[in-house]
Amino acid sequence: MNIKKKTIIAAAVLLFLHNNLFCQSISEGEKTYSEDAFRLSFEVDLPVLAGGAALFITEFLVSPVSGQQQSIDDLFFLDRISINPYNSVLDSACEYLLGASLLLPALTLVNADFDALLEVGLMFVETMLLTYSAKDLLKDWVPRYRPYTYLAAPVDDDYMNSFPSGHTAALFAISGFTSYVFCEMYPGSGWNLPVVIGSYSLAATTGILRVASGNHFVTDVLAGAIMGTIFGIGVPMLHSLDLKEQTGISVSGELGSVPHLTVSCQVKV
Repeated sequence: MNIKKKTIIAAAVLLFLHNNLFCQSISEGEKTYSEDAFRLSFEVDLPVLAGGAALFITEFLVSPVSGQQQSIDDLFFLDRISINPYNSVLDSACEYLLGASLLLPALTLVNADFDALLEVGLMFVETMLLTYSAKDLLKDWVPRYRPYTYLAAPVDDDYMNSFPSGHTAALFAISGFTSYVFCEMYPGSGWNLPVVIGSYSLAATTGILRVASGNHFVTDVLAGAIMGTIFGIGVPMLHSLDLKEQTGISVSGELGSVPHLTVSCQVKV
């Protein structure tokens, strides 16, 4: 069994233990599960999924842009001082953290019912679809040499894909998603602050390691953190709003006997 699998298994065990603690907290009345925190609807899910699918497809249709390496003098001063040689150990550590972080959203499902499982699952899919598609498009459109290439020859084929940091974007999306959803679903929980601090500490550590490993500049990590936070919090936030009441827009769909989807929009004046 390799180290990566061991890391994920260890994280799963820790998550299981945490879930037991959460369940004990629930039984002791420390928090109340909110069944109405989020809802699935055509008003939200149809455009979000369509937008994510459009970005995903566009990424395959767009040819990556190539460019020349910037001189060190032209770099932003924070980027100039963050140039490090490639470190395979720290690079691998980021992979382990990313793999383990995929278990974080399960924290939101403690004492939740099957409907909540569907809601959280779909919201998480939408969040990661938007995050990964957007960061891949930016990597194709903004050619930027990785920091370590200023000190040595490239070690892989993606040496021009420094901007933005994909690992950081993914971790901040997962951390933001987990923190927001958990706090909304369990508003009276004493675990809210630990979940938020723990999730974002994992994301921040990953960002630091991406710089230390020579894979990214500081601005790459900051861009990834902003992108991940926007999608990680934005997607579940949309699902917590009643768009039908707040915007007057209603979207409905139905599947007929013949496989097709009919969508109608009604704007209340």
